[in-house]
Amino acid sequence: MHLVETYPEVMQSAKPIDQVAIAEYYYLVGSERAASSVAERVWKERGSLPGGALQRLLVVRALLGADRAEVSDELARANGVPADRARQTLDVEIASFLEGAARLRSSRPGR
Repeated sequence: MHLVETYPEVMQSAKPIDQVAIAEYYYLVGSERAASSVAERVWKERGSLPGGALQRLLVVRALLGADRAEVSDELARANGVPADRARQTLDVEIASFLEGAARLRSSRPGR
């Protein structure tokens, strides 16, 4: 992340899958504007993402305020599952991400 923040042009050459991780990082550190910017950039290239990375991107988009119904519909299409199962998966993945974020924040020095 230091490299990306020091040399923003690195982001332009980062692979979409790496940009998903960068969007997650920005969300975790509370920079929702940066997370949203990266997530939107990757969204345009989502066709090149493997399933797991697309699911992570969808979680970030939902956390950033994207319509949950639209996000779960996209997840259903991507995974070839019924809408209700996609909603459940999305809810579980969001809860897991937020739980991990809370653990990360509580493990930081000074907390």
